[in-house]
Amino acid sequence: MRTRPQPWFNGYINQNPTKQVAVIGGGISGASTAYSLAKRGFNVTLFEKNSDLALEASGNLQAILYANFFGNWQPNLELSGLGYNYSNNLIRQLLIPQTDFDDCGIIQLAYSDKLHKQQQQLIQHKWLTQLARLISPDEIADICGNTRLINNNSGLYFPNGMWVCPANLVKALVNSSQITVNCNTEIIQLDQLTANDKWQLLDNNNHHHQFDNVVVCNAFYATKFSQLQPLAKHLRIIRGQISIINQANNLKRVICNSGYITPSINNRFIIGATFKFDNLSNEVRDCEHLENLANFTSLLPQITAAIDMNTIEGKVGFRSTSNDYMPLVGPLAKYTIFKEVYKNLAKDANYWLDEPCPYLNGLFLNLGHGSKGLLTAPISGEIIANYIENNTSLISKKLQTALHPNRFYCRELIKNSLERNSL
Repeated sequence: MRTRPQPWFNGYINQNPTKQVAVIGGGISGASTAYSLAKRGFNVTLFEKNSDLALEASGNLQAILYANFFGNWQPNLELSGLGYNYSNNLIRQLLIPQTDFDDCGIIQLAYSDKLHKQQQQLIQHKWLTQLARLISPDEIADICGNTRLINNNSGLYFPNGMWVCPANLVKALVNSSQITVNCNTEIIQLDQLTANDKWQLLDNNNHHHQFDNVVVCNAFYATKFSQLQPLAKHLRIIRGQISIINQANNLKRVICNSGYITPSINNRFIIGATFKFDNLSNEVRDCEHLENLANFTSLLPQITAAIDMNTIEGKVGFRSTSNDYMPLVGPLAKYTIFKEVYKNLAKDANYWLDEPCPYLNGLFLNLGHGSKGLLTAPISGEIIANYIENNTSLISKKLQTALHPNRFYCRELIKNSLERNSL
């Protein structure tokens, strides 16, 4: 029996595999993409609208690298496993221990019955036992600096989990003679030239730049480009506020429940982070400091009781995530032509179609990582580099499909089919 083709996910062949690439966005996603390309010999120009790199969501004092595995969905588990190992090795290769990062280990508490069951099921995967192990309340107290957690929960312990200074990682990733960083340069328009298929980028200084390949990595700002506007309804903005505590604690491990708390460095530590959807306020709010502290007030009262609210600082960052919580990684089709070529999917979700996908050749996305950018953006930079070079993918077909930006265009048509058939 023949397998039904899915040309909207398959068949991308980059017609411009040259060594000149533009990357838009100077956070962890853009820097990771630039790094993966530069190590393959590409010359990369990175455009960042702010005065420096990593000033937005990638600019926290301490970010957490751990894989919050959930469910039993193979693509998510594969991405989390690959991303965890890749980022872990990358950080150790590029950064200075105890200064830029600390592989102190992370404990993900089983703070609900549902999570406890999930952890019990997850640990049955042999590959996960190489990354984590179940840990009892007594063990948690021992490895956390003899700090007993009041709720007596068990948890999943990642011995190689770590906190990282993401801004230092971003700057280390672009520390290459093959990467040119242009700050204070906002790309405001993308146009594909019909004469030579190159991409023309117009910046806020009214300068034009031409590249054969462009990778868009600037989170929800990406949808300001006309080619990406149809994705706007499939992306969500998440406002997150962290609380910076200007004193030391005696924790030896990062502890995660519905939030996270880090060991101190230089007499400071982080409690985070809130999640507010579709809120664009930059204001640091006391109510969100209280929300962060509330996650640990009953859990670690010996730490939270000593916190002086008058000395807490905060930082607000905006993350972008897709409606299905998977990043958008790969090439993108021309929306209006896609809908016309595959319009029969709106009649029958299983309609046999093998017409080549009308891709925007040379345009790629690496965005929508949400709060897991440290976990998923670096490995996604590798995926993008393989697309540009027309190399064999390092990921499974299922994961490639789950990450592919065209999935949302396809779902729009299939949704119409399902609605039609339900009438």
